[in-house]
Amino acid sequence: LSLILKKENKLLQMLYNIIFGAGMLGGIITFLYPQFLNGSYSILHFKNLQSIITHILLIISPIFLLFTKHFEIKLSNFWQVIFAFVAVGSISSFAGICATINFSFCFYCEVFIALKISISTPWHIFVVLSILSLVSFLIYFFISLYKHKKYNLPIFEKPKLYDILAFCSLPIYIGAHMAVLKSTYLSFKPLFGMYMLIPFVCEIMFLTVSYFIIKNKKRL
Repeated sequence: LSLILKKENKLLQMLYNIIFGAGMLGGIITFLYPQFLNGSYSILHFKNLQSIITHILLIISPIFLLFTKHFEIKLSNFWQVIFAFVAVGSISSFAGICATINFSFCFYCEVFIALKISISTPWHIFVVLSILSLVSFLIYFFISLYKHKKYNLPIFEKPKLYDILAFCSLPIYIGAHMAVLKSTYLSFKPLFGMYMLIPFVCEIMFLTVSYFIIKNKKRL
């Protein structure tokens, strides 16, 4: 997509923020995660090898985009990172429920259990999301601060109407995700996993329609 589309393409820039926030941070966390590799197989087994290569690419890709100047970090685009976590969470929960596997801490967080922190489902997801969002915000903030000191660029650019609408809509879809997960978790039938995609699809529809309306408000 980077080769085909223009660098200023709105969708492409959003995808860059998604892969930088959720992809790179997720890749780093995965390497720190104790159950990252399957102990039943050797490190050169396909299951372990593909997992290592995939998560290395998740870390390297956004760094490459930064160095080639395809992607520029802006604090006003931070909402896209939170959207990425909501998207990944919805898809992971869907996959986790269908496969009955704890993808992306869908049913519980092993780290909290190891630290003897008791947080009931699905509230642990909100806590994990808050921690990841805070870490991502600090990364975006310090990079923006560095650019401000070195190039005298503003730390926080005035957000556009679309960005404000998108950011304000996120809590609704996070709440919907948790509510659906709670009802699905209680019934725990693989078919109910499909419901986890509803908040994600609704969020994409909202962002798409909002962008169209704002871009075509004069014509409308």
